[in-house]
Amino acid sequence: MIKKIALITLTLCQLPPDLCGQLRVITAGDAVESADLARLQQSFRIPPGGELISPEQLPQEYLADRKHSHGFFKRRDVAGAPGRSIVETAITSTPQAPWGVQIIQQINTPLKRGETLFVSLIARTLSSEDETGDGKFTVFAQLSRAPYEKFLYTAVDVGHTWKRIHYPFKVDRDYAVGEAQFGLMLGHRVQTIQIAELLLYNYGAGKSIGELPITSATYRGQAEDAPWRAAAAERIDALRKTELKVVVKDVNGQALEHAKVHAVMQRHAFHFGSAVDAQLLMQQSADGERYRSVVEKYFTIAVFENDLKWPSWESVKRREVTLQALAWLEERAIAVRGHCLVWPSWKNTPRDLESLKDNPAALAKRVRDHILEQTTPLKGRIYEWDVINEPYSNHDLMDLLGRQSMIDWFKLAHQGDPQARLFLNDYSILSAGGLDTKHQDHFENTIRYLIDGGAPISGIGVQSHFGGDVTPPDVVYNILERYSKFNLPVAVTEHDIDTHDKVLQSNYTRDFMTIAFSHPKVESFLVWGFWEKRHWRPASAYYDKDWKLTPAGEAWLNLMTNTWWSDEKMVTDKLGVASCRVFLGDYTINVTHNNQVVTQDISLNKLNNEFTVVFKW
Repeated sequence: MIKKIALITLTLCQLPPDLCGQLRVITAGDAVESADLARLQQSFRIPPGGELISPEQLPQEYLADRKHSHGFFKRRDVAGAPGRSIVETAITSTPQAPWGVQIIQQINTPLKRGETLFVSLIARTLSSEDETGDGKFTVFAQLSRAPYEKFLYTAVDVGHTWKRIHYPFKVDRDYAVGEAQFGLMLGHRVQTIQIAELLLYNYGAGKSIGELPITSATYRGQAEDAPWRAAAAERIDALRKTELKVVVKDVNGQALEHAKVHAVMQRHAFHFGSAVDAQLLMQQSADGERYRSVVEKYFTIAVFENDLKWPSWESVKRREVTLQALAWLEERAIAVRGHCLVWPSWKNTPRDLESLKDNPAALAKRVRDHILEQTTPLKGRIYEWDVINEPYSNHDLMDLLGRQSMIDWFKLAHQGDPQARLFLNDYSILSAGGLDTKHQDHFENTIRYLIDGGAPISGIGVQSHFGGDVTPPDVVYNILERYSKFNLPVAVTEHDIDTHDKVLQSNYTRDFMTIAFSHPKVESFLVWGFWEKRHWRPASAYYDKDWKLTPAGEAWLNLMTNTWWSDEKMVTDKLGVASCRVFLGDYTINVTHNNQVVTQDISLNKLNNEFTVVFKW
């Protein structure tokens, strides 16, 4: 029998009004008026085919009045509905991480990989220290033991009116009874939140996520009039644009008035790019052709997703295809990021390295030889290298060879290719709400250590993988500002948003790209793949399997080819001058005078923005 439901809540409910009923709370006492609660519950009919696999009520441990280390849980009865209660949780001091205060329910049925689950709850915020007044929690599903791997992790902003929200998700593997759990992480900030229901349904493997309702998550700064937008637009105009001045003369040096000037942008000065797969890039097939056409048309930089990683590079057969793909990119003047020279853990290096852990000298030589054997033959062909990747969580080599080894690796990379820019690359710097301060601190301390130790570090790589827990744009900017003190260029190296919430994905693609593009230290923006059938997280792709743009893909493409693209028509004045403000990059200038046309290709930058076109007849 299908029973009533609810779901994760947020500031805006984007379901039809009949699915978004509101509760009215009695001003006196602790009881919630049952009639209004009943209307909210009855206004929604769960889609057929689901089996309730969680209790109808929250577990008794949360319905009991009790303290926790950062506040308390309190039970509130529903007036006129015996046995029905809600949970109020007050966070009076902020935990170090959101999971410092949680509501957790064990899933006491087995789960199978590929099954579709549907989580539902009713909630509202009573108070919050956030300037918006909104509360925040994260709805999650995970393995119930270490390492607590997640298969749902979505942050939600909660307004002051009761709302019902729905979120479907897929099971990532098989789970035995009690091996999985779901719930809410509430420790984001000082706040008080009330929760009326928390229910979970299983629809089996035959139900797709698209067949179930989903409430799109929100984030601070999503509104069209959010203050950060105007500030970002001003910075973009100042950083990414300049005055283009075209002077038109005849062969005698006389100014030509009323000449028509058409400036057509051909290529961005800012680097937009993607991770690419060498084998697919060289594949002679319809998909290979479409893949190449996207790369050639839209990207000025590319990074091989796996082909230049240490184990792949040592495969002679694979290296041959990689070099072919590299040549293809070079022919089209597409810069190449090298990813990565050292990913310093046993699991991400060739298998023989771990056998050397009792022989540090041999291990150090193995790493040293690898860096020189990869950078030297590719000298002059790689624009920039990720010398070290993810040192926060990958440090087996440093544990044995010492921290100094990181400085040595940068120096060796510079020795192998003095022209290449050398980067430190890591994850969880901008993502997950911007709350991973330990990771951010480690990143800053490592950069400082490398600089102070004389490492020839040239840039900072921030990966930017997101799930449903996105980071408000103003927070992204503030984090980027934190690392600006090093005066190094920043590359967004591995961006994607892994969620089935297409509204969130589209909106945040637009906003994250905008805030990154507006920062003066950011010089490139690379997504970690763009086609669903060749993407490590297919839900993140900008093109689906049939090469149709997804909503996020439309937002991404619109910014690159419309919002941040210039195509201007002008007419010269009495001095033969035509000018306008345009984005930096390569242009074709077409000038028409007396039915004659002169075409000139130019590269426009801040220091080179005035060009003379001469009619020689």
